[in-house]
Parts: sequence; C-alpha cells; structure tokens
Amino acid sequence: MATFGERVARLRERHGWTQQELAKRANVRTETINRIENGAHSAPRVHVLKALAQALGCTTDYLVGMHEDEKSELLAAAVAYVWGTGPRRQRCSCGDRNTGSIA
Repeated sequence: MATFGERVARLRERHGWTQQELAKRANVRTETINRIENGAHSAPRVHVLKALAQALGCTTDYLVGMHEDEKSELLAAAVAYVWGTGPRRQRCSCGDRNTGSIA
C-alpha cells in the first residue's frame, strides 16, 4: 500500500507539476510538500490535507489511504451515494440543481 507521501507525489507527477507548483496551488510551503513526499511529514494538519486534496483533485480519504487505489475510492463513493450514506448535492439559492456543492 502506498504511503501518504507516495500518493501525493504520484498525483503531483500525473498532473505534471513540480513540488513548487503544487505548493503554490495548495497554498502551502514547498518545504512542506518536500517533507511529505520524502516521508518526513506523514501526518499533516487537516487544513494542509484538505488543501492538497483540493489541488490534486482527489479526496482526503484517498490521500490518507482509506482506499487502496483511486478506482476503489470511486466505487466506495458510488455505493455510499446509492445507499444514501454519501454526500448529496444541494440546491443553491439561485435554484440551480447542479452547483457541485456537497451537503
């Protein structure tokens, strides 16, 4: 199973970004990205974890290893959604049904 740092590095490389680019997109220090990827910082603060997940286009669950791979993460999310235990989309005040916001 991949470590937190390996998952961050894999997704960063898949995007074709340097550590500096990811740091800028996630609004964290480059040193933080370097330490995470090298295993010296395996338990970041929640706001760093959330910022990385948002920048990398994945969930925090995937980054911390709740799912072995991205496909199993998507399957788990789909099952949770179908069974009513996952997040639901909300209506925005303008009446648009597909706002992308999660309840």
